[in-house]
Parts: sequence; structure tokens; C-alpha cells
Amino acid sequence: MVMNIKNKMGQNETVGFVIIVMLVVIVAVIFLGIALRKDNPNIATDAEIKNFLIASSQTTTECYLDSIPKYRTISDLETNCYYRNFEQFTCPAGMNSCDVLNKTYSDILKEFRPGGRVLSYYKLNFYYLSGNEEGRVPFGSEVVFGNLTGCLSKRGATSEISGTEYNSSIVASIEVCEIE
Repeated sequence: MVMNIKNKMGQNETVGFVIIVMLVVIVAVIFLGIALRKDNPNIATDAEIKNFLIASSQTTTECYLDSIPKYRTISDLETNCYYRNFEQFTCPAGMNSCDVLNKTYSDILKEFRPGGRVLSYYKLNFYYLSGNEEGRVPFGSEVVFGNLTGCLSKRGATSEISGTEYNSSIVASIEVCEIE
């Protein structure tokens, strides 16, 4: 009988130990889940940069069509710049659609803060895409600012923009480097 009581006490101690271990594991899993769910708002994602390209392509520029101004978007200027159809749009004195495209993107990129970080460098290119990656034809000039010194993270994205008047594939490609 004394042996039987000792066995039951040993079993109770083992069950108690298992319950304590299970509670510790459950609490650890809960804390780990909470820690992993917190998004770091200071990290720019490729999706964020791609969304910037898509949204900025709809920005109205200083160029317009017709005598009653129908101001053109960046997307329109990308297509116009590729085909070098400079007479189609009226732009500010001394500028063509490529010049306005580069100036407009430079102005927008100066204010762009992916993930709340300041850009120390960006490079924006435009090219025409004909079927596959080997069919890339660059056009216009690069929009470049800054340098890679102190770069914490370098990211990039591309966005395809279909030309409305020529049924073409125009692509904008951007690389950015964040410092803060």
C-alpha cells in the first residue's frame, strides 16, 4: 500500500510538470505570434514601389492636347516620348514630352518616401517591350538622383503601361535606395 501511494504521488508530480511545460509553450507561442504579426512600417516593399509607378503614371502633367486644354498624364507622355511624336501635345516653352516626363518624375520622386524612409538614390528608366525581355528598347533619358553611399536597402520594380493610341507596351523601371 505504501508503494502504491508513492507511485500515485510520482504520477501527480509528472502530470503537474507536463501541465507547467504545456503552459510555458502556449505562452511562448502566443508571444511569438504577436511579435511576428507586427509589420515594420519602415521597410519598403517591391509592391509599394510598383504601386507608386502605377499611381504616378496617372498624374496629370503640364502638356495638353487641343486648344481647350486636355491635360495629358505621365502614361500619355511615355507613349508620346517613345514614338517621338512631339507635335501632338503642347508643352511648356522649349520642352517636349520627354523633357516634361523627366521633370515631372523628378519632382514626384523628390517627395516619394517608401516606408517613410528618405531616398538617397533613385534611377528611373523607360523602355518599349516587344514580346520578350530581349525585345527591350530603351528610350528617353534616365531620371537619376543621388548616390548609393549609406544605402540601407536597395529595391526596385517595373510597371507595364499600355499605350492608348499605339497599342504598345511601355515599361517604367525604377531602383531606389533608402537611407533612413
